[in-house]
Amino acid sequence: LQVEVPRVHRGLSSSRVLTMDFMEGVSPTDRGELKRLGLKPAAVATLIARTFAEMIFVHGFVHCDPHEANMLVKNVHGQPRLVLLDHGLYRQIDDVFRWEYAGLWKSLIFADEEGIKRHSESMNAGDMYPLFAAMLTAKPWDQITRKEANHLHLKGNEEERKVIQQYAMFYFDGITQLLHKVPREMLLLLKTNDCLRAVDSALGQPVNNYMVTARECSRALAERQEEQGLKGALRSLGVEWRILGLRLASLWMRPAQTSFQAASPD
Repeated sequence: LQVEVPRVHRGLSSSRVLTMDFMEGVSPTDRGELKRLGLKPAAVATLIARTFAEMIFVHGFVHCDPHEANMLVKNVHGQPRLVLLDHGLYRQIDDVFRWEYAGLWKSLIFADEEGIKRHSESMNAGDMYPLFAAMLTAKPWDQITRKEANHLHLKGNEEERKVIQQYAMFYFDGITQLLHKVPREMLLLLKTNDCLRAVDSALGQPVNNYMVTARECSRALAERQEEQGLKGALRSLGVEWRILGLRLASLWMRPAQTSFQAASPD
């Protein structure tokens, strides 16, 4: 068991007060504490990514407030265990939406322009699908559609944050229109994406987490009738080959990330 939630004490709870176990752990973004516990940031990042990707794409029952203060990490037998806190904001998403969203993220990760357009249109984005994709990834359209393994990688530096802010200001009217057009479920998922992106950036494992997301999207899409049998098996094999490409890119990028961290004054 790699995920844990506090036990509810119903005898001490009411309609106004929820009493739960006190949980031990450290912040998932505190690299110093993770190191003290003997945990690798990559393992923690992968666990968080897999947990929320499975919630969203497989189960359709989503904790929509996953910022770092709502998560703890502890070492159990040498492996990270994730503790989820603050369970007041969940969203149930239906299968049709879940499959379309999985197809959209699969297309985003593999820079499939036609897939992005098709799945975005199913969510009422219409001709504004490039802006919709940018809202989901915090990347401009020309970078989203690059056939590169790290095309969605966020550096997390001040220059990139300023570019994102300028982009949001320039397209403010379009963003506002989209927020009124997309399904209500999407609003909370956008918030979830932002929270997870912040944790991911702090842990520095973007490519690994895209591999996790791609695999869970493929798993969700395999549920559909058209994905079963030989056709589904071939598509899954194709996804695994592309995930292997992401993994190789991750290994290639790691020395650069290590050099950057070694040079950082922090």
